[in-house]
Amino acid sequence: FSDEARAALEQIRATIRKAAPRAVETTSYGIPTFDLYGKHLVHFAGFKTHASFFPTASGIAAFREELKEFKTSRGTVQLPYGEKVPCGLIRRITLFRVKEVTAQVRKTHRICSRGHAFKGRAPCPVCWPGRLKREQGLR
Repeated sequence: FSDEARAALEQIRATIRKAAPRAVETTSYGIPTFDLYGKHLVHFAGFKTHASFFPTASGIAAFREELKEFKTSRGTVQLPYGEKVPCGLIRRITLFRVKEVTAQVRKTHRICSRGHAFKGRAPCPVCWPGRLKREQGLR
């Protein structure tokens, strides 16, 4: 990517990282993705003339009015290179998605104080692996 494109993509990535510090960076559909509790939070990617931010259809619908000045589709916002990256808007959309994904996960999982999602009534298996082994008689 050109310097201009790289700067825009790094700014988008940093904005998402600040808004969702517990999200895990991964790759899905061949593009950079942020996952939260095993679910896709948002994606972003660089193209020849623009960067795209993919907050899913619900993220686009919730911010329809604020996104009027950008080219959008059902789940994508195109951000042309050479224009200022709307970091505040990306941050608000990402926070919206964090709340949405957390609410979805809470329906079927528990979330410990350190942010691990797990099923069952036992202690968090990530934070307390030794305790589970003792309870199951494996130690």
